[in-house]
Amino acid sequence: MNVSLVGNITQPTILRDSFSTAVAKNVIVVSLCISINYINGTLIHTFIKHAIFNGNPRYILFIHMVFNDMIQLIITVLLHVLRYIVFTINVSFCCVLLMTATFTTLNTPLNLAAMAIERYIAICNPLRHAQICTVSKTYILIGLIWSLNAIQALPDLFVLLATQPQTFFYSNIFCFRDYVFNNPYMIENRNCEGFEQEKISEEVENMNSSAVSEYGNSTLLLLNVIPRDSFSAALAKNIVAMLVWLALSGLNYSMVSTFRKHSFFYEDPRYIMFICMVINDAVQLTLVTALYVVSYAFSKILASACCPLIMTAVMTTRSTPLILAGMALERYISICFPLHYSHICTVTRTVWIIGGIFLLSFTPPLTDLLITVAKEPPLFFHTSIFCDQSLLFRDRSIYYKNCVFDSVYFSFVFLSLLYTYCKIMLTARAVSTDQVLAKKARNTVLLHGVQLLLCMLAFVVPSMQAPLIQLFPMYGLEIRYVNFLLVYIIPRFLSPMIYGFRDEKFRKYWVKFFISKAQRVKPVSHFAQKLG
Repeated sequence: MNVSLVGNITQPTILRDSFSTAVAKNVIVVSLCISINYINGTLIHTFIKHAIFNGNPRYILFIHMVFNDMIQLIITVLLHVLRYIVFTINVSFCCVLLMTATFTTLNTPLNLAAMAIERYIAICNPLRHAQICTVSKTYILIGLIWSLNAIQALPDLFVLLATQPQTFFYSNIFCFRDYVFNNPYMIENRNCEGFEQEKISEEVENMNSSAVSEYGNSTLLLLNVIPRDSFSAALAKNIVAMLVWLALSGLNYSMVSTFRKHSFFYEDPRYIMFICMVINDAVQLTLVTALYVVSYAFSKILASACCPLIMTAVMTTRSTPLILAGMALERYISICFPLHYSHICTVTRTVWIIGGIFLLSFTPPLTDLLITVAKEPPLFFHTSIFCDQSLLFRDRSIYYKNCVFDSVYFSFVFLSLLYTYCKIMLTARAVSTDQVLAKKARNTVLLHGVQLLLCMLAFVVPSMQAPLIQLFPMYGLEIRYVNFLLVYIIPRFLSPMIYGFRDEKFRKYWVKFFISKAQRVKPVSHFAQKLG
């Protein structure tokens, strides 16, 4: 087993999971963390909102355990993800994370014991419960719990400070408790005699071992093995792509024109967010279609020309789910808080939300560019490449960063849609009036969920494309074309359907727009016949 020295610490060489396994594990862990902490957040919010809970020791101990578990889960998941992405981190930062995780882990059993004692007093001594279990005594008990755990955990830190040189705390290390607090006294104090260091190292070694090779292979596959369609097949595919783009662009133009012609749409946050999504989808569809056609016409273009196209396409692709979440929240407020709707959902706030969405969506491609500028030579931006995101932003850390960002990002949007759908459904059952409006809002949010799943294909399908092409190399071009249709074309059809066809108010003026256009065409054709 290879050994490397960091300060006075001896740590084994850590192998890694395969790239796909590492991504799958981290997505599952982060999704579970977000889901559980969302539940914990609702419990804490409920406790804070109602003063009746603040005077009950039972609920104070319970919410303390919820808060403690929430912190422990965040720190543990953060450590798990950091071990995959950064691998080694600063020792000082690692100490803070490990000490917090240790404190919160040790707190839980003592907190459970305190809750059990409180229930024992409430059942066995009900007359004296109010005197024994007071709020002040409960907070003192919580303080004692933290103090007891400090007595157990802080000696490790003091021993580390006494035995390690100052330079050790500025070095980087794989953030694992037995690698940081590695003094024999500490290990013995934690009852870790016979701790199978080598076995654990071998288990941790299975993380990301083939990530580099897989990443390199997929990049080489895209760089060096770009097959070409026959002329007739390429022409047919591009004609279909252009016709679909023209049809969707025509629909988008008609909706934007309908919105612009009627000023009352400007005052409704619902339609402002809708038309923002239509424009965003139109820009995204135009860029993606242009990149698709360029890939056939020129094969390779300058990296500096490819960069703004890719960044804008990525930004507009990431904006759509956030706009969907915003529209779902607007429907939720409209149905569940109708009296407060006009105060909460104002035009100014809607514009600010849209600005925040585009700023948040632009952050990932901007960081991708900054990392690329820092790590690639200047000559790279003057070379010609196949205009693809993975080939332009090819540093391995960018992919890891985007995987983490996407898992958190889509979990947030999914939970927002799930929460709004459930609340609207419950409101529709509870309120007897305006059932039709509530049902329509519920169906709209459900369609938003379907659209979100289709948007998620933009992040799931590309990672599946390289393995599929490796399995079926003869059908590489067909796989790429089907992915193009599934990811970028089909989701764009849903926006006109959800609002253009289903919304009665918008449909009314949209139909009028088409009628006015048709009436303009008729006199011209009639005049042409007379001239003939």
